[in-house]
Amino acid sequence: IAGETSAAYIYQSAKIRNSALHKGIGYYETAIHKFLGNSIISRLKGLNFQSNEEIRKRLTPDTEIGKGDWVDVAGLIAPKSEIERLMNDIESGEITELEQINARCKEIHSNYYTYEWTWAYDKILSFYDLDPETITAGDVIRIVNVWKECVVNLDWMLYEDAKKEFSLNSMISFGADGSRDEMRQDFEQVRGVFESNPFVMTVLEHIDKKTALGEELINRIGQLG
Repeated sequence: IAGETSAAYIYQSAKIRNSALHKGIGYYETAIHKFLGNSIISRLKGLNFQSNEEIRKRLTPDTEIGKGDWVDVAGLIAPKSEIERLMNDIESGEITELEQINARCKEIHSNYYTYEWTWAYDKILSFYDLDPETITAGDVIRIVNVWKECVVNLDWMLYEDAKKEFSLNSMISFGADGSRDEMRQDFEQVRGVFESNPFVMTVLEHIDKKTALGEELINRIGQLG
């Protein structure tokens, strides 16, 4: 018997601890917030709005293509409906040349972000329980704030993970037979200092960049509430 209070769950002979399962669900939700937040920020990038109606108009997808399942066709990530349309056109004889197939694939690829937004918008409405007729700047700001928190938290996880590479345990074998200070000095000569490590600096810069990106959109539409 498994339930919310069970210590572990059994799935196809795999035993999963309750805590691990909930942590995994949390990570998955973080990824969803990150992707949907990225999409809405990109959709509204560089535009000024005078009303919530203008925001709703901009959020409305340019096409219906993109809803539903997507597939990976030899590296081409595309709406399943478009791949099925291509296959139907080949079977019906409408497409008979390789050049036509290449042209259709190129068309699908060039419209990727348009199709992606159609999919993302549909998921935003359902995931955040929003009505397309009543979305406001406040709803967008709420999504962006959650996105910002998720992105920054993921970066801090990378930061903390990198810090382990500079822990005392990682310094074992450095400065052999020397004092702890000599061990640290030897380690820093080989590995460098944590705060000035290129990867660490990149993570911190990414935190600042993404925080600023979210704040810019919030400030741009904040007066609309």
